[in-house]
Amino acid sequence: MSVIVVSPLSELDKVIAQTGARTMVSLAGPGKSITQPIAIDREWLALEFNDIPGPLAGYIAPSRKDVSQIIELGRRWSGEEPLLCQCWLGVSRSTASALMIAAARNFDQDFDELTSRLRSLSPTATPNPMMIRLADKQLNLNGRLTKAVQAIGRGVNCMQGEPFTLKV
Repeated sequence: MSVIVVSPLSELDKVIAQTGARTMVSLAGPGKSITQPIAIDREWLALEFNDIPGPLAGYIAPSRKDVSQIIELGRRWSGEEPLLCQCWLGVSRSTASALMIAAARNFDQDFDELTSRLRSLSPTATPNPMMIRLADKQLNLNGRLTKAVQAIGRGVNCMQGEPFTLKV
């Protein structure tokens, strides 16, 4: 079984060392991208957009292109070693990315079960709703992923999320 690891920026070096991840999606605000970690030598995707639930004046929203790039990386990923999804707090953009990749790799799975597992692994997870809606549309899921994310609701408030591993 393949695993996707979700991590906040502050835990990144430790998570890479512990998991052996060599493929990574790194999500940051505009102008805040990190330098590619040396251990991430397979594939690295760094995207910059604000963590907002929908279009908002003065902010950069996740785009169809951003979502497409995350999904395509997930499809190319061999699954032989962990794939790491990292954002500033490990709560919203990274958890949305993990769900999008899991959905792209298995359209027929029970998304309610997937999001319930996500919630049990991370009580703070609050997948970015705009990213989820864009992925749902791009993957032709007819709202199934969006509804499953809505069903788990917002995660508990936190200063940052804890790293976790989602089996896919």
